[in-house]
Amino acid sequence: MPIFWDESGIVKHNGTAFILNTGERVFGVTAAHVVDEYMKDVESGVVNVCRLASINVPLQQRLISKGSKDYIDVATFELTQRELAEFSGRTLSGDQDLWPPAPPKEGWAAVVAGYPGVERIQRAQFECSFGVTCFNIPVSSVSEYQFVCAFERQHWIDEFGKGLPGINFDFGGISGAPVLSLIMRDSGIATWRLAGVAYQAGGSEISEGILFANHARIIGSDGNVCKST
Repeated sequence: MPIFWDESGIVKHNGTAFILNTGERVFGVTAAHVVDEYMKDVESGVVNVCRLASINVPLQQRLISKGSKDYIDVATFELTQRELAEFSGRTLSGDQDLWPPAPPKEGWAAVVAGYPGVERIQRAQFECSFGVTCFNIPVSSVSEYQFVCAFERQHWIDEFGKGLPGINFDFGGISGAPVLSLIMRDSGIATWRLAGVAYQAGGSEISEGILFANHARIIGSDGNVCKST
């Protein structure tokens, strides 16, 4: 769902967030740099509250943990029982027996959905529409803290008939989106689990684009994010 903040009813910035149930605790997840950008705007006196879809969430009071390194760009935050009830049925869990889920492998399919800022439409003061971008993409490489998915336009299929994104499409705003792994069981049943959290995506004149995501396993079952060494 979109996470955003506004100035006088006009959305200033947005990212993507989701609710995660690790089996021990239920909490919100987004990218650390989304939280950092919000905190800067709070400190400057521009805004004082963040919104998660339809509810107000004061992130400066709710932060549980966030990565301390550029390559660990994940943050977690608390939600009240009333807020969680507001989003009943929209909590991610996955098919893993224990937390954390295993990291994805190269070649596995990943499913991503988030809210690029360029798809945001400010219809009126205090009224904004967020356009979602959803795609399946193979995992290209895997390292200790992150994995990478490369966009290859020759393999793109316009499944929804809405047209494909243009070259160098601006994915800014997708940060914090859940990246799900699709897993085929020996029984032939396809399941899914959280693979990671997207924190950067985009293209250039020489590349169709790359998606970077941190592994879900760096999020502890209690909501604390790995600080690395």
